[in-house]
Order: sequence, then C-alpha cells, then structure tokens
Amino acid sequence: MAKEYIERETAYDTLTEYYHHSTDTQHGALREALSRVPAADVRPVVRCENCIHLDRGENESESWFYCKLNAHDRYEGFYCADGKMREAHDG
Repeated sequence: MAKEYIERETAYDTLTEYYHHSTDTQHGALREALSRVPAADVRPVVRCENCIHLDRGENESESWFYCKLNAHDRYEGFYCADGKMREAHDG
C-alpha cells in the first residue's frame, strides 16, 4: 500500500474546522494525538524539467532532455535523488 504524506498544520486546521463544536479540552486532545504521529522524513521531488542539471538541447521546443550531472537521456516527469530546483528566473 502506497503511503501518502500530509502537512501537520493542514491536518490541525482540518481538525479545527471539522470539530469546531468541540470543547477546548477535546480539541486539545485531538491536536495532542496528531502530534504523536511520527513525522515522515521526506523532501520535495524535483522533476527533471525543473532541475538545474537539465539540458534541453539547442532550443526550448525540443522534446528530449539530457541530464548534465548523470549523463543520461531523460523524459518528461522523470526525477532522481540528485535533482536541484532551478530558480524561477532561470527558465
């Protein structure tokens, strides 16, 4: 079964919205229970098309990608553990 990860603050906000009729004690108990769930050690995925190591060839309209770091052809949607997000102004 695939795991899905959520942001704890979003979960807190959802609990607050859903249990808005709860007493402060009940709401506090829900927050405490959620805070005891272990946090996952995850980081955002950087897809190749957003990575600083990507080379698209001679112009932006080309459909192939090439990884300058790992020297491999890539396809849209691919990612790896070495991906680094390019700045928004890098294009």
